[in-house]
Amino acid sequence: MDERKEPELPYCDLVMKGGITSGVVYPRLLARLSASYRFKNIGGTSAGAIAAAGSAAAEFGRSNGHRDGFAKLATLPDALGADVEGARGSRLRHLFQPSRPLSRHFDVLLAALNRANKTAMVMGALGTLLLRYWGLVLPVALVTLAIVVALARSTGAMPWSTALLIALAGSALWLTAGWLVLWRPSRATGRLPSPTIIGLCWLTGVLAGAGALALAGTDAWERTWPADLLAAFGWSIVLAGGVLLALALCAWRFGLTLVKGLCANFWGLCSGRSQDGPVEGLTDWLTGYFNDLAGIEATARPLTLGDLWDGARHSDQDVEPKSDTPLRERRINLEVMTSAISRRMCHAIPFKPGAPAYYFDKDEWSRIFPQQVMSWLEKTSDALQSARPDGEQVRTQDGKTLFRLPHNRHLPIVVLVRMSLSFPVLLSAVPMYAIDYSGKTAMRQAKRVWFSDGGIASNMPLHFFDELLPQHPTFAVNLKDEDPVDHAIAPGKLDCTTDTNRVYLPNDNRKGLQQFWLEPEASPAGITQFLWSIVATMQNWRDEIQLPMPGYRDRIVQIAQKADEGGLNLDMPAGPIGALGDAGDCAAQRLVARFATAAGSGIDEDGWKNHKAQRLRTFLALMEDLARHPAMQDPGWDQLIADPELGYNANEKALAQEIRGALNALGLKVEASGATLLDKAPRPRPSLRVVPRI
Repeated sequence: MDERKEPELPYCDLVMKGGITSGVVYPRLLARLSASYRFKNIGGTSAGAIAAAGSAAAEFGRSNGHRDGFAKLATLPDALGADVEGARGSRLRHLFQPSRPLSRHFDVLLAALNRANKTAMVMGALGTLLLRYWGLVLPVALVTLAIVVALARSTGAMPWSTALLIALAGSALWLTAGWLVLWRPSRATGRLPSPTIIGLCWLTGVLAGAGALALAGTDAWERTWPADLLAAFGWSIVLAGGVLLALALCAWRFGLTLVKGLCANFWGLCSGRSQDGPVEGLTDWLTGYFNDLAGIEATARPLTLGDLWDGARHSDQDVEPKSDTPLRERRINLEVMTSAISRRMCHAIPFKPGAPAYYFDKDEWSRIFPQQVMSWLEKTSDALQSARPDGEQVRTQDGKTLFRLPHNRHLPIVVLVRMSLSFPVLLSAVPMYAIDYSGKTAMRQAKRVWFSDGGIASNMPLHFFDELLPQHPTFAVNLKDEDPVDHAIAPGKLDCTTDTNRVYLPNDNRKGLQQFWLEPEASPAGITQFLWSIVATMQNWRDEIQLPMPGYRDRIVQIAQKADEGGLNLDMPAGPIGALGDAGDCAAQRLVARFATAAGSGIDEDGWKNHKAQRLRTFLALMEDLARHPAMQDPGWDQLIADPELGYNANEKALAQEIRGALNALGLKVEASGATLLDKAPRPRPSLRVVPRI
């Protein structure tokens, strides 16, 4: 459709943070923002990458006359929270489908989720562990029962049948009491019963067991009670030991088969493909869903970056290599983060110019992507055969022929999302290959490179789309922990007109400078939190130091989540899913209200005018700082420009000298003026430096 027929809405950019199931916060946010803005540049990591691709697809559909994409996005939280017919749990839960050898491990993981605290998580996992590995529990139970029978008969003459009956009944009562008093409440509330309650229950059980043995015996209880009491005490010890032994055996088997299964499934419980579940698997569903949002038949070839850049659908025959469309000429620009962990580096996709060539094994990728994606990848890769090094085929170490990853414009957006979404252990890593040129002789056999979750490097890539002097706002969405003491989330339905501590957007330049953090545990159990905090710091430090910066904090809306919401809570019920969806809608309302020029009136008001003022003051202060730098007055730089070895021709030398002279003159004027803009720069003040392009 001709762009002139589109609604006159201003542009905005959007960056969204990752968080696995936290992504349910984005659909209504995107739908609400789409009523006031057109999305120009959209980016994210992990679950944020899913939302970014969904937004890009819906924007593509809108620009081509399919105006219901964002309306479909708005209904997604309800669809994900709905129960699946004939199966337990929501649709969100069933999008994550483990491979068959890892199904029991996945069930144990699910049992640990949506719990009040670590104690509840452990209890949930242990109970499911015993159930899923009942084949190991059964022989332990039989041996334990045999010992209990022997203890019953050790108190005196007693028929085997009577001893067996007492052992069965007593053991069942002991285990039932342990389930009711210890396991069930701690699993539900995360609080273990007090030692006094546990001790009283244990003493009651011992006395009851001794009484049962005394009644069943043939001798007078006055003579047998010491033996009965000792046997009952031993009984309790044997039962507890049997439970611990069963847990140890199950845990050993769990760990052994987990490592083997993960190795065979590219280091993830779920590949993303469908596994005969009640609904499609995550990657299969996303492939069709993105097409549907774009107004394309779900089973047609997948939506690609080239489609987004050009704002039009291309023929399936249009697969010839083309250069990247310049950033400013792209109708819709989608970028995501991924981590090439084998090379200890991160990438933004689309890959930057000069990025290493990557290859894929079609058999391996067929286990990760559906057939319609694989058909397109093979087709577009075939068109690039001549682009391989020296025109030769690239092979693995064992001689298997590889396909080159297609040109950026031919990449399906679901491939970008899946490479950004490979959450370690939960979702399989994506295997690719590259040639190692670091040696003296380049190897023709490619080496494997594992690509995992983009959040490993940057969970909220705020550096995407950032400019010194922006022409339109770049919004960002940060997901954070609830502050349960000072800013507890108000219960009940979210009311966006009041402060419920769910959504926060600074409305003053003096706000948003501080970030909440959880108090570390002052106990031996705190070692887990300590180690996890180290990982989280390595992952998030870059994002965190940008949050309070001027020109950032005023456009980053923050959404608080409770402990049982988002993250790895794969089995979230409809209630929390709906609450997060409503929070996203509220976050968009706050952004629209703060940046009040949504109608494109050309009048700078409120948030957008303030934002530009903050960026301008920062920019001018940085330029003044650069002009004042002593290097600007160093004549050695001018001499270097004139040096033939620098490689500039006459016109280039003239331009270089013009730039240097202008900066030199600017520095002299700044010094002579006696004025400074540095003191007017908003705090904290950033630094201007050269950084690599990701």
